[in-house]
Amino acid sequence: MARIPAQLVKQLRDLTGARMGDCQQALTENQGNLEAAIAWLRQNDLIRAPALQKNEASQGIVESYIHHNKSIGALIEVNCQTELTFKLPVDRLPIESTTIAIAQMSDSGIRKMISKH
Repeated sequence: MARIPAQLVKQLRDLTGARMGDCQQALTENQGNLEAAIAWLRQNDLIRAPALQKNEASQGIVESYIHHNKSIGALIEVNCQTELTFKLPVDRLPIESTTIAIAQMSDSGIRKMISKH
């Protein structure tokens, strides 16, 4: 089996958005032939949609929490790739819980959390 250059794998990934392992396998199966590898990926339904190739999180929600006595509150934004992610109330529960937890944190705790990301 011939060794496939990493540059060729990267080129196939850039063209198709397929995962690196899938690109490697497609090129190996087709003896390094780029055109045949693209056809192989298409046949195996491994080419990613153009919108997902960008990896942009342009959809999402903003969640807020204000304590009943109005002494503390928090506002967070959570982004995702599709607007369908947060349609169901059950999908929003972890975000609501996180917002409440952030509202209860000290300023230094929030700074530490932000500095880690």
